[in-house]
Amino acid sequence: MLINDLFHQIGMILKEADDSTEYLLDSFPVPICDNIRIFNVKLIESKEYRGYIASKKRYFYGVRVQLLTTKSGIPVEFVFMPSSASDVRGLNALPLNLPPGSEIYADSAYTDYTVEDDLEESSQIFLKVIRKKNSLRQDLPWNQYIKQSQ
Repeated sequence: MLINDLFHQIGMILKEADDSTEYLLDSFPVPICDNIRIFNVKLIESKEYRGYIASKKRYFYGVRVQLLTTKSGIPVEFVFMPSSASDVRGLNALPLNLPPGSEIYADSAYTDYTVEDDLEESSQIFLKVIRKKNSLRQDLPWNQYIKQSQ
């Protein structure tokens, strides 16, 4: 698609212009309609586009956008996923054309140890996930503070 290629090229320019190698990763829902109107929607007719917004405790019908931004908040990469897709699946769909030594800060929804290890070994990209208290890989207290302040 032309618009995706254009955004990809602009994202590459912005990544080269930015001095920092720190990036932020998160997702957000783009609802087409609320749960009650799903049966009337003719745009997308698939159950995988029915997702859940945990912060609002409600279901919606639409897509979820995975967005990678610079530390200052400038978007450099994105991907549209069905709303039922997990954040880790969206992370795997991102191209992640980042320089070696880059750090990606993400919330606890991106906890997948194999993806973290693969990114670190293959591309020297470090995924810094804010850990839950019952996580198998606990962070040192100062690393936890740095992640939460980003």
